[in-house]
Amino acid sequence: MKNLSVKRLNADASLYLEIDGIKVIVDPWLISSEIDGSHLFNEAWHVNETVSIDDVNRMGVDFCCISLPFADHCHDETLSRLNEGIPIVCNREIARNLNSRGLDKNRSVLEVPLFPDFIEVGS
Repeated sequence: MKNLSVKRLNADASLYLEIDGIKVIVDPWLISSEIDGSHLFNEAWHVNETVSIDDVNRMGVDFCCISLPFADHCHDETLSRLNEGIPIVCNREIARNLNSRGLDKNRSVLEVPLFPDFIEVGS
């Protein structure tokens, strides 16, 4: 790896990474509130301004990585407004959730293998 750049997209977990020219967004939550469970008990809002989805769409992102199924990592409204050409990399649980909510219809979803069926790199 020769070049690595990391930038925050919000004050939560959303990141933009550029690794040797490959552009990745991680856990995008950029608009509206996030709700895990019931909005009566667990609704959160951004306190600080986020990078706009339009700006992210202009960045030429190569793929999106979602690490957790919670709404501040896997946010339906944000995902539905990202360019459809951006593939999503996630685990099986998240892939099934995206499918059940129709968020995988016009984009590629690549499932990360379950542990211990991981891919060894550099061996």
